[in-house]
Amino acid sequence: LTVKNLTSSTQSGAVAIRSGAGASIVLTGFSENLEEVYVSPNPVNVSKNNMLTFAGLPRRAEILVLNLQGEKLIKLTESDGNGGISWDMKDEFKTSVPSGIYIARVAMLDDSGNEKETKLIKFTIVR
Repeated sequence: LTVKNLTSSTQSGAVAIRSGAGASIVLTGFSENLEEVYVSPNPVNVSKNNMLTFAGLPRRAEILVLNLQGEKLIKLTESDGNGGISWDMKDEFKTSVPSGIYIARVAMLDDSGNEKETKLIKFTIVR
């Protein structure tokens, strides 16, 4: 397979191959550790993007989204092995979180659900 000059959507990771329904592919993969974990886009402007993506995740991971006071807003889980989670920027009560700076506590989990490694990532939401 040879691919040249290929670009993908920064929001979804999809690569357009033609127009119409079902006309894109998504290349995914998971990481062996948390070194490559990132948030995209960062900062996220809600008027341009309605989803935030945590990418570069290992096969099994858990993300706690916290405000700067350390309060948990939501827990997200990566379990399908594709290395990414999309978040609609709503808390566990389905309320949109306000503009601000947030912390994602990312934990890599073993097959028993125990934490093997953790990482903190700061990101910004602009409404």
